[in-house]
Parts: sequence; C-alpha cells; structure tokens
Amino acid sequence: MVCLSSGLAAMLGFMITSFGMHAAASTDPGSALQSCCVPGSPDPEHSRSVTISTDLQVALFEECGREENLALVSTGRAGYSTPPGCYEVQYRRRAPVSSTYMVPMPYWICIHPDGSLGLHQGPRGRDHLLGRRLSHGCVRLSESNARWAYYWLVVGSSVVITQPSPPAEEPPKKS
Repeated sequence: MVCLSSGLAAMLGFMITSFGMHAAASTDPGSALQSCCVPGSPDPEHSRSVTISTDLQVALFEECGREENLALVSTGRAGYSTPPGCYEVQYRRRAPVSSTYMVPMPYWICIHPDGSLGLHQGPRGRDHLLGRRLSHGCVRLSESNARWAYYWLVVGSSVVITQPSPPAEEPPKKS
C-alpha cells in the first residue's frame, strides 16, 4: 500500500464520507453500491468490494463495510471515459500486455466480461500523476496498491464505478 500522510488520509476520508461514498455503502438502500454488493454474505469472498470515484479519483476498498484501503487512482481521460456501473472481478492476470495499446498492465484485475475494463498498475515512475484522469478507460493504481488489490480482491468481488457529477452550473451574470 502507498502510505499516505495522516493529514492526507484524513482529508481523503473526510471527502469520501462527505460526498457519500462510504455512507452509500451502509445506509442508502437505493444506491448503486447497495444493489451490487452482497452485504452480510456468509461467503467471505463476496464481502470484499471496491468503490471507485471518478470525481475524487480514489478507490475505497471495503470488507463487510469496513475500510481496508484507500488509494489514489487515475481513470479515463477525455474521450476515453471510465464507464460507471456495477461490475464483478472476472479474472486476474499477473502481467499481461494490452492487445489494443501494446503496453504492460501489471496486476490486471478484469471487471468486464469481454476483458476490456479493469484495474491495473499504471506506468512505472508515474505515481505522482495519480489523482488525474489520464487513462484509456481502465483504473490505474500505484504499483503497491495494484499488487495489494490483486491479491486482496477475488473473482466475484464487487466493483462499483460511480457516475461523475455533472459540471456545476454557473450563476447568472449580473448586468
């Protein structure tokens, strides 16, 4: 895991709680997260989930509603948006190469049945760019968080990618 300073971790935790990611997991029965996850499942493999906020560029990993990890991510840039929705981990591959972009994707965690969407380590030496929308649609993680997620998530784990918020409307200009 990437170690965050206590101030940054507290700020990200506050932002997630304030913007409803954590609250939606436990209290909002109509939320996308609630409809995708299996809360209280007797099967521990299905009690692990990750919620990815495309607005905040963070991933919140939870087990039985408890936060296990919070990671900065990079989701899809303009023209390559990361599609929101409810997914499940389909399979994992240790070090595949993208057949579309011909780049390595270490710690690949596939979440779409056709293999086109997943979580993986971003380019080496570019962790300072996490937190920005830079990918071709996948969810990029730091090497340490990608490795951690690869071994922590299992086939069938819930993955929720939140819908980006619409841009704020500008107030009418005074004449």
